[in-house]
Formats: sequence, structure tokens, C-alpha cells
Amino acid sequence: VGVFACGGDGVPLGLWLANHYSWRAPFLVLALASVAIGGAAWRLLPALNAHVGRHQRFSPLGQVRAIFGVANHLRAFAFMIVLMLSVFTVVPFIAPYNVGNVGVDELDLPLIDFAGGLTTLFTAQLIGWLADRYGKRQVFTLVAVASLVPLYVLTHLPRSPLAVAIAVSVVFFVLVPGRFGPAMALVSGSVVPRLRGSFMSFNASVQQLGSALAALAGGLIVGRAADGSLTRYGVAGWVAMGATVVAIGLAARIRIVGEDSGKPE
Repeated sequence: VGVFACGGDGVPLGLWLANHYSWRAPFLVLALASVAIGGAAWRLLPALNAHVGRHQRFSPLGQVRAIFGVANHLRAFAFMIVLMLSVFTVVPFIAPYNVGNVGVDELDLPLIDFAGGLTTLFTAQLIGWLADRYGKRQVFTLVAVASLVPLYVLTHLPRSPLAVAIAVSVVFFVLVPGRFGPAMALVSGSVVPRLRGSFMSFNASVQQLGSALAALAGGLIVGRAADGSLTRYGVAGWVAMGATVVAIGLAARIRIVGEDSGKPE
């Protein structure tokens, strides 16, 4: 479900379902799969609440204060919003830009998504392993700096052969979404275990807010010419690159629980 929803190999499958049945079909399949996996998780996964003692429990309002009253948590939330801005100002427009500006045939779009999704099945594991071995902050910073290249190239790509479009998209899929593994590890490490469940629930809402703001910003920036091509997509790329730089700076300020004093600031 995660791969399907996040745009990995699920994108070609979603396009296939839409083309052969209805645009509603991918959403229906995703909903049914979510229900099935949710039920299986409810039955099979153990409760992970042993780290929370009765004396540590807060009222709902106290829980909110405990989450939003820590500066380190606020830095992590800001980091997540900026990170989403660095992705979703450009991602919603990749397909129409490839068709209208790069010259990719609409029938070839699933091939681009499949190549990128298949590659990330392996590279995501590698990036995760590197983050565990060398540190999530360090690996995030390296991958984020490297991602500036495909962010620029993809949003400024002229008319090109399909092979070039695929190659650029694969590098984009590897490095830009590849930042999320170490980024999420960094965010989850910014909070003490007894607050982590509530914190990550708020973080999921912050992610959705960030992606919505990013898509809105991208929609306000990008336009469409009379011939169907997109305009100012390069500007959206520069915004995403700037947000990436800001995210790198915020990542450096997030204190991981257990490091130094062991208490987030």
C-alpha cells in the first residue's frame, strides 16, 4: 500500500487500472488493500506501549502541550514542512511537463514511473543502510545536496529522447524521495519514546499540511501555454532547491534524543 500510495511501482499499476477500467479503480483498489492490511496489522502486530507507564500519561491537552512545548519538536515539524515543500512543488507536474515540454508520449509515462519505482526498491534499502551505519543526519545531508542536481535538471529539461527522460527521472526518484528515509529517522529520534506515538501522529498531519502547501505553491507558480506546455516550471524547481537548502540547515539543528545530554532542547 505504501509503495502504491507514494508513487513507486504503484503508479504504473494505477495508470493501467485507470486506462482499462475507470479513474476510480486505483482509489478503490487502494482502499480495499488498506482495509485488508489494516485488519491484518490489528490482528498480528503486538502492542508497543510497554514504554509508557501510568505515571507518565497525560490528558489530551497535556499531551498537546508536551509535544508543542519543546523547541526541538517544533524544529522537527518545521523541517518536515520544508522537506515536503522541496518535493511537492515539482512532483505533481512531472507528468504534464514530460508530455508538454519534454515530448514524452503519454503512453510512455508508466514506463518512466516503473523504471524509477523499480530502482528505488533497491536504492531505498541502500540509503537506509547507510543512514544506520554512518548516521541519519549525515546521510540525509549528503543525499539532499546530491538531490539538487536532479531537481534542477528535471525542471529545466528541454525536448529530449525518451531514454534521457527516463534516466533523469530515475536519478530524481532515487535521490529526492530517497531523502525521506534518513529524514524520518531523524524526526522520530527527536522525541523521547513515551511521546513518540503522539508526536508521529502530529507529524503525519504536518506532512499532509506541508504537501498541501507545496502543491498550492506549485500551482500558483506553474502555468500552461497555449500549446499545452508548462511555463515557469523552472521557477518551481528553484523553489524546491531553496527549500532543500533550508531543510539541510534545519536538520543540523534537530537534536536526537540520546545524543549529548540525552534531552531534546
